[in-house]
Amino acid sequence: MVEITLSKVQVALRNNLRRVLTAQFGGVVSSFKLHAQKGHRVRLEIRLARPLTPTITTDQRGAYTFLRVAFPGR
Repeated sequence: MVEITLSKVQVALRNNLRRVLTAQFGGVVSSFKLHAQKGHRVRLEIRLARPLTPTITTDQRGAYTFLRVAFPGR
């Protein structure tokens, strides 16, 4: 499992806190879920089908920050 904590973030809709199941898509990620925490923080929990180490990067574009979590190819 991979966990990433994001600061200064809010979840706009409660529906966005539901677990997303991705196992049927054939990738290394079996599911992911956001967990709202105190102090405008959000924890992203990514469950993997097999142990892998991702590359985590952020990209600032204007007022937005994009989070990219990339896993090595097969």
